[in-house]
Amino acid sequence: MKLATLLAALVALAAAHHSSAASTFPCRWNWDLLYGNRPGYVTAGNSADCAGRAGSLTLKVRLLQRNDRTQPWRTVKHQSRTFHHLNRNRFVELATPCVAAQFRAIMRWVLRAPGGAVVARHVVHTGTITVPSPNCVVMLG
Repeated sequence: MKLATLLAALVALAAAHHSSAASTFPCRWNWDLLYGNRPGYVTAGNSADCAGRAGSLTLKVRLLQRNDRTQPWRTVKHQSRTFHHLNRNRFVELATPCVAAQFRAIMRWVLRAPGGAVVARHVVHTGTITVPSPNCVVMLG
């Protein structure tokens, strides 16, 4: 019985990662936290496609860093942007130079009706990535 419960929890967790399938947020959404994809930088970003809706969409990204496990997390960069024309995919992305440290991000989506009332909110606290050195580059192959 415990194995079946554990398996169900793992499947639900896998479906929730990077996917809008496990959310009640009415738009298609996505996020990423990477290092080295853009050589020498840690990048964090989120996006949403609310095509066919009226109102506004606010996207927020906050990138946090800590140099070792004894130090508290501190905000390295943050960005927020509100879009009033929702006719296509909208995104916010930020980047900071790589350093040997741990990074995580907090992503937020807020959809508002034309009158300003909040229709839906969604928040993702990403997992932690560890950047091994300041010379971060993704090697493919």
